[in-house]
Amino acid sequence: MKQTYTYAVGWKIFSYIFFFAVLILIGYFFVNALLSDKQIALWTILFVGAIALFGYGILSIIRSKVVISDDGITYITPFKTKQLLFSEIKGYRVQTGDRNSKSLIILSKESGKPDLNIGDPGYFANSTALTTFIYAKFKDIDEEEYKEEEGEILLDPSLGFTEEERAKKLQSVRNIVKVLNVIGAVIAFWLYLYPQPYPVPLYIALVYPFLALVYFVRNQSIVTLIGEIKKKSAYPSLSLAFICPPIAVLVRTLTDYDFLEFQQLFQYVGIVAGVLIFILLLLIRQSNARGMNILGAVSFALMSGYGSVVAANCIADRSAAQIYKVQILDRRISSSKSKSYYLSLAEWGNRERGKEVSVTSSLYKDVAIGDFVSVNIKKGTLNIPWYYITK
Repeated sequence: MKQTYTYAVGWKIFSYIFFFAVLILIGYFFVNALLSDKQIALWTILFVGAIALFGYGILSIIRSKVVISDDGITYITPFKTKQLLFSEIKGYRVQTGDRNSKSLIILSKESGKPDLNIGDPGYFANSTALTTFIYAKFKDIDEEEYKEEEGEILLDPSLGFTEEERAKKLQSVRNIVKVLNVIGAVIAFWLYLYPQPYPVPLYIALVYPFLALVYFVRNQSIVTLIGEIKKKSAYPSLSLAFICPPIAVLVRTLTDYDFLEFQQLFQYVGIVAGVLIFILLLLIRQSNARGMNILGAVSFALMSGYGSVVAANCIADRSAAQIYKVQILDRRISSSKSKSYYLSLAEWGNRERGKEVSVTSSLYKDVAIGDFVSVNIKKGTLNIPWYYITK
């Protein structure tokens, strides 16, 4: 008995409307560019690219389907057809992406046979019947691997003499890791959203990951710094405690401090990051999920290296500021996920006329074109010149 699953009608209608609306918008700018004879090449590329991309998207929505027959599963896309017999299927895996989107992957037993990645089954008509069939007939590989990992942990004699003791130890570690991750996330949000009293949250965010690292080193037979990218793992991960604070540090220091020169800054960052990477690689050489731990260690070292150098150079700087009174030539707001505010200034120091500087929203709202602002240049504790703008 053959059963065919295509995209749901509601999803098709939404996609058609979205595709055509965006295409019309890009087409408007394309025609505008032709009439004004400005940026014709750019908008031509964007318009042709949009036609090709949306054309493929519409074709994909029309032609893509999953067919379940008596002996196998076939996934049909505009330019390719993949099939796996039931006897060739190892199981399935559900990967969760951004905004809780899911991707259902049917895995092949044989390396020469491709897996079937059918995307989010929720977009298909009668998706409940599709997922019910697959979940009932095949093994959840993530769940199977989770049980295997947990079984390995419960056999580790270093965690206790009996399986019951080892299970209690594992649960205790999981609970502590959850607490450490929650604290790491709270510190990151504190620094990012309301960093008061400044610079206390910045210092805490710089130090806290090292506390998480100490716990990792003492329990690295169970704990990972950065977990494997899959549905779940029996090994608890310190990802939020180890990575979130450095991300917040990087964002905050990039936002709050501007530099006149970058060569010396990057030299210091390279030295600090290099030392951190060397130490971390020594600490994680015997850990589980070593590849992901190395990636996490390098990311942490680069972000923390930059943040610590900026903090040492700027926050501790007690040098007298050299002040330039500079006229505002223009101003603008850049809107993306968050607004950024820029002033275009007359020449000052070694900066050319018309160069933009980023400012706070409060300063931006308090000045107008033609006004003068003060550019305060400081030497820097590490002799890396930096500046800030005041009214």
